[in-house]
Amino acid sequence: MNPEFKRNLWLNFSLHRLIGMPAILGLIFLAVAMNGQANHVGSSAAMLFVGIVWLWGTKNAAAAIGDEQRDHTWDQQRMSALSPWAMTWGKLLGATLFNWYGGAICILVLLISDLAKDPINTLLKALSLIAMSLLLHGAALVMNLQLGQSDFTQNRRGSFNLLLAIPALFFMPSLFELSETPITWWDISFMPLQFQLLAGSFFAICSIFAAWRLMQNALQVRTQPWAWPIFACLLTAFLAGFNHENLPMLGLIISSSMTYATLFSEPNSITIWQRIQQRIQAKNWHGALINLPLWPTTLILSFAFSLLATGAAPSELSSITTAPLSIALMLLRDSAVCVFLAFGPKRGVANSLLYLALINGLLPFLAHSSDLPSVAYLIMPINHPSSIASILISAIHALMAIALAFWRWQALQSAQR
Repeated sequence: MNPEFKRNLWLNFSLHRLIGMPAILGLIFLAVAMNGQANHVGSSAAMLFVGIVWLWGTKNAAAAIGDEQRDHTWDQQRMSALSPWAMTWGKLLGATLFNWYGGAICILVLLISDLAKDPINTLLKALSLIAMSLLLHGAALVMNLQLGQSDFTQNRRGSFNLLLAIPALFFMPSLFELSETPITWWDISFMPLQFQLLAGSFFAICSIFAAWRLMQNALQVRTQPWAWPIFACLLTAFLAGFNHENLPMLGLIISSSMTYATLFSEPNSITIWQRIQQRIQAKNWHGALINLPLWPTTLILSFAFSLLATGAAPSELSSITTAPLSIALMLLRDSAVCVFLAFGPKRGVANSLLYLALINGLLPFLAHSSDLPSVAYLIMPINHPSSIASILISAIHALMAIALAFWRWQALQSAQR
């Protein structure tokens, strides 16, 4: 048996808990049935599953890494001989095993209660609950592994990861109110429960795959950065299924968001870039790629989508900006600013957040409030009335930020000689 799974099994189960969970759930179902609401036992089981597996289980999945980082035992586990996949599923299922124990009882009650009345929808509902649980648990593990590389400390608190459950709660109405309105996705009609099951399964697979990739990095098994931009493309294709015309702008928004996410959650120290430079000078392209942070991959993807969006026909969403290319250029500027600050002494992430908030939010707002629109457009040129001026000013911003980052790089290189 997987040692990590076995360890969690011993930690999570005791005779008291083994008996207590079915006893308490049985009393709740009995209370619902005796209250004259026997028809609601199935929906009560689904609601209890959400509480036990979605909410409580997500917190436990997050604690699988967060508690060990807080207690300084994670580094010892990284030295074990377990493979990344064994460590991933051992933590993913082991840390949440007690929740799955209670969830299995709820699913069983749901099937017994509703299967005879509506077999297809009951099965779809049960499978959707399971798929969404795997998605939430995988996402919690991904968040903790990714933030563990940064100097964020919020991920060491399990409650922070409960925020992951908020998007999932939006899916709950279709679990309890069986809508007959089909969902059209890429011109294919699905019933709401069917679509929820397919979407939940797809993203559950993505989250578990991402957890495995990040576990590889955590165990010093270096990987090439191809999965991150591919996920950006898959997410774009998924969301564009609801509105085909906005695919380029959706791709630009998603790839830009994913670039910012990795900029703030990955280390960008000068040693990493020196390592990449050495690999490139030695023409060791594989070595350069496995050391490359993830954000440059989605940054390049942002430029590709911005060029597509610039040439795309106007639509409702693309009309919010006149120059998609200037958005990509401003993203390049912000990336260069983050690299410049990351090459500094300390608190690179905190300083990056502060300065980007100033130049992207506070300063343009003050300029507009002071009735100085020309100054505001110089600081934030994305909404400039002229698309050409917007692109030119954005390009100047990007060049200045790149020059600053290059200047600090040269200064640090000279100081180390």
